[in-house]
Amino acid sequence: MPDLAGKAWFIVKTNPQCEMRAIEAMLRIGVHAYAPVYRKRLYDARSKRPILRTTPFIVGYVFALLDAGMPDVGLIRDCDGVAGVLPMGDWCPPISISNRDIEAIRRMEASHWLEQDLEFRKRRKKWLKGRGVRVSTEPVVLASGAFEGFVAAITALEGRNAARVITQAFGKIEETVVPLDDLLKAA
Repeated sequence: MPDLAGKAWFIVKTNPQCEMRAIEAMLRIGVHAYAPVYRKRLYDARSKRPILRTTPFIVGYVFALLDAGMPDVGLIRDCDGVAGVLPMGDWCPPISISNRDIEAIRRMEASHWLEQDLEFRKRRKKWLKGRGVRVSTEPVVLASGAFEGFVAAITALEGRNAARVITQAFGKIEETVVPLDDLLKAA
């Protein structure tokens, strides 16, 4: 977190879909910027697998930490992806936001991330279960390959038709990728 002495947060209007570009440009000139984001769940068109994308909470706006007394608005306006500092007009000084409000937004963002992550895990588990595959420590037997007959546990899916498994072989833990068709439920 940056030093807040003598500084205040200001609302910066960005060009359409340029929130991250504006933040990068402001960081390059030494201005601390912040855009609250959340995870948005989408589904792959082919596999129907859930995918998480990061999306801005407040579309079209970011926050910039500037000098409280005389913010250099012109410097911010020249940044790539920035439309202006609110209110956008020469007759009004920019409006500052308290650090308490920014902290409340950060708390909301953090709780939403946790909520979205838990929801994503539930949906992913349901999707895997629908395919008859379970990513867990439930044992499976490898039906072919170098580790044929070995008992293993699925740790992750690799694409649409393979899984990463771990098994104990030769006195150590081995990890390998096998086709889903080569996995059998352990008795």
